[in-house]
Amino acid sequence: MRSHLGEPFDLREVIRRFGFSEPTFRRLWRRHFRQSPWQYVLDLRLREARRLLRTEPGLHVGEIAFRCGFADRRYFATLFRGRFGRPPRAVRGRSR
Repeated sequence: MRSHLGEPFDLREVIRRFGFSEPTFRRLWRRHFRQSPWQYVLDLRLREARRLLRTEPGLHVGEIAFRCGFADRRYFATLFRGRFGRPPRAVRGRSR
């Protein structure tokens, strides 16, 4: 999943590949990851965006958002701020 963050997330395709019914897949996923599949993918995308902001200072915020699967930079910034408590630009260049 990490290598395809910029691509649309198609839950039906993932479920088809695993061979479960949708309710069974969702139940097993939630039991294992303690969040929905979409929340998991969103979290992966936001964490990758934070990593890129810190390690790739030459990339614009919009480019990072696009690489991580967000079509709208403003929506990305809103989600990022909600998850990390700061806007994307405030994270740029900071290390852990």
